[in-house]
Amino acid sequence: MSTPLEKRPLESRREQKIETESSLKGTLVAVFILGTLIVLGWGSAFLLYLSRT
Repeated sequence: MSTPLEKRPLESRREQKIETESSLKGTLVAVFILGTLIVLGWGSAFLLYLSRT
């Protein structure tokens, strides 16, 4: 079992904080990319709809 965060050495806590921040930055980038793809898909479908009516 792992030790609680409060009892870990200071360096170990810093490493975990850096890992968490890196993970969140990657998640943010992935969400922006996915959001952009969704908006582009809806926009292209809407433009196709407008061109056919």
